[in-house]
Amino acid sequence: MNFRRVHLMFAILLTFTLVVLYTQTNIIGTWMYPIKYKSAIEANAETFQIDPYLVAAIIRVESNYDPNKVSSRDAIGLMQLMPSTAAYTIERMALNAVKRSELTTPSNNIYVGTAYLNVLKQTFIHQLQKLDGKSQITLLAVAYNAGPGKAAQWLSDETWNGTADSLAGIPYGETRHYAQRVLYFYEKYKGLNGLSVK
Repeated sequence: MNFRRVHLMFAILLTFTLVVLYTQTNIIGTWMYPIKYKSAIEANAETFQIDPYLVAAIIRVESNYDPNKVSSRDAIGLMQLMPSTAAYTIERMALNAVKRSELTTPSNNIYVGTAYLNVLKQTFIHQLQKLDGKSQITLLAVAYNAGPGKAAQWLSDETWNGTADSLAGIPYGETRHYAQRVLYFYEKYKGLNGLSVK
């Protein structure tokens, strides 16, 4: 009799847990898709007029929130900044100087990386105005990964029309996959609504 009662209680508890988890998808989503360094992401996104969910998605794809990551090509930190890209961004945006050794500091890396996204936004402002939100995120992700020169070339020679639906036209498999992953995490993070958007 006790054995049956234990099984019944277990079944009731399991059913209740599944119902709660199903109806409260944010609980599971937040656990599966955590956003670290929220305050730095939000502050820099506001400063540089960049969607904070895009910053979070790029960090997830680039480093999975590991501030000490350094790639084989010398890309550094959360947003995997090349030292030359960081130096260019700091000069172009007239930012407070950040030394190469300071790019592993999360606040500095997010500061320069988000500023670089603003540079890309300015570079592609006319193309972005013609695109829907999903395609705008995709174009910025493509330019972030392949570089603005390659992205501009693909748009200019009509290899790619800039939309999320036509990523197959991009000749670099790594860039196609990168943009798809950024878009995936962007939509997941936005669905969880875990960041302040101003």
